[in-house]
Amino acid sequence: MWHERDISHSSVERVILPDACLLTYYVLRRCTGLVEKLVVHSERMRANVVDGSYGLVFSQPVLLALVASGMSRDAAYRVVHVTPGCHGTSAGRSVPFSTGIPR
Repeated sequence: MWHERDISHSSVERVILPDACLLTYYVLRRCTGLVEKLVVHSERMRANVVDGSYGLVFSQPVLLALVASGMSRDAAYRVVHVTPGCHGTSAGRSVPFSTGIPR
């Protein structure tokens, strides 16, 4: 009687759906509380991402712009990935990434 269903695992099947729903509810409640209390400081984000990295977050668009302007991709890659090592701070001010690109 191979076509008859074995009921040895049926208790697991009855428990897993309610447990999964309760877990989903719990996670959604926790995430809702997290997002509601989230404070975003845009000026600190700018300082950390853009100014703190000397504009390196924009290296891909710069690379594509150099290639679009006629520079070979290999040369543009070298400019974009070698130039950041030359940048740092100058008199307490960050040096923008794009200033190191040869014209």
